[in-house]
Amino acid sequence: MIAAEPNDEFGWFSVADFTVVLDAIQKHPTPRNFILVGGQAIVGWALHYKIEIPVTDYPALTQDADFVGTRQDAEFLAKAINATVRIATLDDHTPNSAVLSWRSPESGKILTLDFLTGLIGVETESIKALAVEIQFAGQPTIHILHPLLCLTSRFENLRRLPEKRTRNGIAQARVAVEIARCYVLDLLSANSAEAEKEAIKAANLIASIARSPAGHYVFGEFEIDAMSAVNPANFTRFPNFSVKNWAQQRKWCETGRAKYAKTRLATQRGKLNQSRA
Repeated sequence: MIAAEPNDEFGWFSVADFTVVLDAIQKHPTPRNFILVGGQAIVGWALHYKIEIPVTDYPALTQDADFVGTRQDAEFLAKAINATVRIATLDDHTPNSAVLSWRSPESGKILTLDFLTGLIGVETESIKALAVEIQFAGQPTIHILHPLLCLTSRFENLRRLPEKRTRNGIAQARVAVEIARCYVLDLLSANSAEAEKEAIKAANLIASIARSPAGHYVFGEFEIDAMSAVNPANFTRFPNFSVKNWAQQRKWCETGRAKYAKTRLATQRGKLNQSRA
């Protein structure tokens, strides 16, 4: 990993700090190059949908700001906000393309901005193609990871990265489910057959996330249910989906969860027997 300053120097992004960053991004010839991902994307969607952010052990859901972007994008932003930039090399063995260290004009603490080449469990082309431009908290617009890719990313992080299994990481996954729920309702609010078809596509994708290894892991370990993001009763134009298809999706999901629970129990018993040997 790329080396960073001592932890006691790190601060947390304030609204004022983030506004400085977003203002600088807007001055780039192609602001869409900067796609906000990670915990800050969860915070962005939570603000957009007016979702209450749960209380954790820290001042916010995330400490740094993550973008999918190139080394050149990182260098542009570093110059614009007067940050130092460290470019990743092959020897760093990191998903970062660059890391910016920036001293907050407000707090004087060092803030970190990571530029990533991609996200675990999410196709990079999908990140770029599906990014959504939004505005939240009266700040400049920003392109942000699609709500359903946020859900995938948070679940995959918990499954694959032990260091993400913190109170904050678990809270991010819970908020991601709520974001997915709001996204589906947002689609349905257009009140048209075409909009409901799009909502059905979203619901089916949510079900596939719930049935994935990451979905089974997150439900089995933390009781976070991606399926709860969809209320089939809200789908009124296509009763075959609400009455039949979703019930089948739920059945498949429950079967997978039962298999995961059985495997988990067998693993725990095996470890217990080894410790007694």
